Amino acid sequence: MEKTFVDDPGGHRGVILGQDPAPGTRTDANATVTLTVASGRIGLRAERVMGERYTQAARDLVALGLVPVRASRTQAQDAGTVVAVGPTGRLPVGSSVTLTVAVPPLAPTAPMRTVRR
Repeated sequence: MEKTFVDDPGGHRGVILGQDPAPGTRTDANATVTLTVASGRIGLRAERVMGERYTQAARDLVALGLVPVRASRTQAQDAGTVVAVGPTGRLPVGSSVTLTVAVPPLAPTAPMRTVRR
């Protein structure tokens, strides 16, 4: 028997996702059976969600088995889009990933007048 580990968002570590040859297939006694086993990890590259609106980027992370966390960064350009992601790389399924979203700076307010009595 051989095991092949794969990254799969729906598979917790150690869950068997497949078998080759398929169960019930007749083979000779010396045939090798290969099990496809979930690694419990998923790969995430920042480019996958950078520039997306938060709601879409969050959906993408959930589909990968990750948990999105929103943060904000004040900047005039790219308002409403993801401008930073972390952590990235091969992450355990269920990990939290921060999506930093650009928010426009507040408009300056008129100075307050001091009233003296």
